[in-house]
Amino acid sequence: VADALVVTPLCVAASSSTIHYLASASFLLKVAEELLAERGSPVFLLAASLAAMTGYTARIKSRSLLTSYEGAVAILLESEREIEQTSKAWYLLRNMVPEEVAQACKGMMVVKGRRAAIFDCPQDDVQKVLKAECWRGIKFSVAMELPELEPHPGQSGEDDWKTHAESQKRRWEKIKNFRAKEAAEKQERREFNAERGVKRKFDDTEDAGEGKGKAKGKGKGKGGGRGFAAGKGTGRGFASGRGRG
Repeated sequence: VADALVVTPLCVAASSSTIHYLASASFLLKVAEELLAERGSPVFLLAASLAAMTGYTARIKSRSLLTSYEGAVAILLESEREIEQTSKAWYLLRNMVPEEVAQACKGMMVVKGRRAAIFDCPQDDVQKVLKAECWRGIKFSVAMELPELEPHPGQSGEDDWKTHAESQKRRWEKIKNFRAKEAAEKQERREFNAERGVKRKFDDTEDAGEGKGKAKGKGKGKGGGRGFAAGKGTGRGFASGRGRG
């Protein structure tokens, strides 16, 4: 018992420090009460105090699951249609989000199965991507785990965009060539039909008046009367004079 009552210099120093901190804390009681009234959560205030004591006085930067880059978040771009290559994924992203956000994104990769792609987005732009108005069948979400990826040659976003642009150019050239060929064929048919029409008209004019058989016609007048032959003939003719066709 006597030993328990012995006051060592270490105990005295600890007691003095405690009294000093308690005296300092008394000046912060009013501030603590105001914060508690404002936030309403002692747990939040305790967490904030612990963060400050451990040196986290600024926002914690995230790390991407895709590349482990600090300040980036891995975003999934899911599609109901197949995403054949990264160039198509970049095309979809550029049409969903503002241009400056799309340019800040990096590292596009196609997920195995080709129904999704994953890319790095700056932490400050994540909400802009998640709240973007998307086409039907397109959805953005934060990747909670790294999915299995399709093999990729390692092109950059700029290279992918260039590849997509070249692909689009080839596609439009193919469409233009098809349309030009179709227009040429239509023009050729029109010219052919026009020539046949002129020839038929010319042939019909030459054949006029050449009937066959013993036709008897009833004509009037001595000159340019016009009549049609009737009888056993098979041809058409113009009757002139006194009724011979």
